[in-house]
Amino acid sequence: MNSFNGHILEVETVGNLSLVRVALGKNTQWVSVVLDTPQTAPYLVPGEDIRVLFKETEVILNLQDPNLLSVDNYLKGTVKEVEAGEILSRLVLDTEIGELVAVVGSKSLKRLGLARNMSVLAMVKMNELILAP
Repeated sequence: MNSFNGHILEVETVGNLSLVRVALGKNTQWVSVVLDTPQTAPYLVPGEDIRVLFKETEVILNLQDPNLLSVDNYLKGTVKEVEAGEILSRLVLDTEIGELVAVVGSKSLKRLGLARNMSVLAMVKMNELILAP
Protein backbone atom coordinates (compact mmCIF):
# COMPACT_ATOMS: atom_id res chain seq x y z
CA MET A 1 0.00 0.00 0.00
CA ASN A 2 1.34 3.42 -0.95
CA SER A 3 1.05 5.91 1.90
CA PHE A 4 1.92 9.61 1.88
CA ASN A 5 1.52 12.47 4.35
CA GLY A 6 -0.42 15.52 3.27
CA HIS A 7 -2.85 18.13 4.45
CA ILE A 8 -6.33 19.06 3.33
CA LEU A 9 -6.56 22.22 1.24
CA GLU A 10 -10.26 22.27 0.39
CA VAL A 11 -13.45 20.27 0.89
CA GLU A 12 -16.40 20.59 -1.50
CA THR A 13 -19.53 18.74 -0.37
CA VAL A 14 -22.71 17.91 -2.27
CA GLY A 15 -25.19 15.62 -0.52
CA ASN A 16 -23.21 12.85 1.17
CA LEU A 17 -20.19 13.12 -1.18
CA SER A 18 -17.13 15.27 -0.64
CA LEU A 19 -14.38 16.17 -3.07
CA VAL A 20 -11.25 16.68 -0.99
CA ARG A 21 -8.19 18.48 -2.37
CA VAL A 22 -4.98 17.43 -0.62
CA ALA A 23 -1.45 18.86 -0.79
CA LEU A 24 1.26 16.23 -1.03
CA GLY A 25 4.67 17.85 -0.98
CA LYS A 26 5.29 21.37 -2.27
CA ASN A 27 4.09 20.99 -5.86
CA THR A 28 1.57 18.16 -5.83
CA GLN A 29 -2.15 18.46 -5.22
CA TRP A 30 -4.46 15.45 -5.58
CA VAL A 31 -8.20 15.06 -5.19
CA SER A 32 -10.18 12.28 -3.56
CA VAL A 33 -13.90 11.67 -3.62
CA VAL A 34 -15.20 10.27 -0.33
CA LEU A 35 -18.58 9.07 0.92
CA ASP A 36 -18.41 11.37 3.92
CA THR A 37 -18.94 15.01 4.81
CA PRO A 38 -17.36 17.28 7.42
CA GLN A 39 -20.42 16.50 9.55
CA THR A 40 -19.92 12.70 9.39
CA ALA A 41 -16.11 12.76 9.35
CA PRO A 42 -14.88 15.72 11.46
CA TYR A 43 -11.30 15.45 10.12
CA LEU A 44 -12.48 16.68 6.68
CA VAL A 45 -11.50 20.31 7.24
CA PRO A 46 -8.92 22.51 5.50
CA GLY A 47 -5.55 22.48 7.24
CA GLU A 48 -6.00 19.01 8.75
CA ASP A 49 -3.07 16.61 8.38
CA ILE A 50 -4.05 13.48 6.48
CA ARG A 51 -2.62 10.21 5.17
CA VAL A 52 -3.29 9.43 1.52
CA LEU A 53 -3.25 5.72 0.74
CA PHE A 54 -3.74 3.71 -2.43
CA LYS A 55 -2.95 0.22 -3.65
CA GLU A 56 0.03 -0.41 -5.91
CA THR A 57 -2.33 -2.03 -8.42
CA GLU A 58 -4.31 1.22 -8.72
CA VAL A 59 -1.36 3.12 -10.20
CA ILE A 60 -1.51 3.81 -13.93
CA LEU A 61 1.79 4.57 -15.65
CA ASN A 62 1.82 6.98 -18.58
CA LEU A 63 4.55 8.18 -20.91
CA GLN A 64 2.59 11.05 -22.47
CA ASP A 65 0.68 14.19 -21.61
CA PRO A 66 -1.63 13.62 -18.60
CA ASN A 67 -4.04 16.23 -19.97
CA LEU A 68 -5.09 13.72 -22.63
CA LEU A 69 -6.71 11.53 -19.96
CA SER A 70 -9.48 12.09 -17.42
CA VAL A 71 -7.25 11.40 -14.42
CA ASP A 72 -6.65 14.41 -12.17
CA ASN A 73 -4.04 12.82 -9.89
CA TYR A 74 -0.64 12.45 -11.48
CA LEU A 75 2.95 12.73 -10.40
CA LYS A 76 6.20 12.74 -12.35
CA GLY A 77 8.70 10.11 -11.35
CA THR A 78 11.78 8.19 -12.38
CA VAL A 79 11.85 4.40 -12.41
CA LYS A 80 14.26 3.35 -9.66
CA GLU A 81 13.64 -0.42 -9.59
CA VAL A 82 11.95 -2.97 -11.85
CA GLU A 83 11.00 -6.48 -10.72
CA ALA A 84 9.67 -8.13 -13.86
CA GLY A 85 7.44 -11.16 -13.31
CA GLU A 86 5.67 -13.49 -15.70
CA ILE A 87 2.24 -11.94 -15.14
CA LEU A 88 2.77 -8.85 -12.98
CA SER A 89 5.71 -6.52 -12.57
CA ARG A 90 6.58 -4.22 -9.67
CA LEU A 91 8.18 -0.83 -10.20
CA VAL A 92 9.51 1.61 -7.61
CA LEU A 93 9.45 5.25 -8.66
CA ASP A 94 11.36 8.19 -7.18
CA THR A 95 8.99 11.16 -6.95
CA GLU A 96 8.97 14.53 -5.22
CA ILE A 97 6.80 13.08 -2.42
CA GLY A 98 8.87 9.92 -1.92
CA GLU A 99 9.01 6.42 -3.31
CA LEU A 100 5.84 5.25 -5.02
CA VAL A 101 5.23 1.59 -5.91
CA ALA A 102 3.27 0.50 -8.99
CA VAL A 103 2.24 -3.00 -10.01
CA VAL A 104 1.47 -3.36 -13.71
CA GLY A 105 0.89 -6.20 -16.10
CA SER A 106 4.16 -7.61 -17.45
CA LYS A 107 2.86 -7.27 -21.01
CA SER A 108 2.38 -3.54 -20.38
CA LEU A 109 5.89 -3.31 -18.94
CA LYS A 110 7.30 -4.73 -22.16
CA ARG A 111 4.95 -2.84 -24.49
CA LEU A 112 5.86 0.51 -22.92
CA GLY A 113 9.54 -0.39 -22.63
CA LEU A 114 9.58 0.57 -18.95
CA ALA A 115 13.09 0.41 -17.53
CA ARG A 116 15.32 1.91 -14.83
CA ASN A 117 16.00 5.66 -15.02
CA MET A 118 13.03 6.20 -17.33
CA SER A 119 10.73 9.19 -16.70
CA VAL A 120 7.06 8.32 -16.25
CA LEU A 121 3.84 9.76 -14.93
CA ALA A 122 2.16 7.86 -12.11
CA MET A 123 -1.59 8.41 -12.08
CA VAL A 124 -4.35 7.39 -9.65
CA LYS A 125 -8.09 7.93 -10.10
CA MET A 126 -9.73 10.07 -7.39
CA ASN A 127 -12.05 7.25 -6.26
CA GLU A 128 -9.07 4.97 -5.52
CA LEU A 129 -7.53 7.24 -2.87
CA ILE A 130 -8.17 6.47 0.80
CA LEU A 131 -7.92 9.36 3.27
CA ALA A 132 -7.03 8.57 6.89
CA PRO A 133 -6.73 11.07 9.74
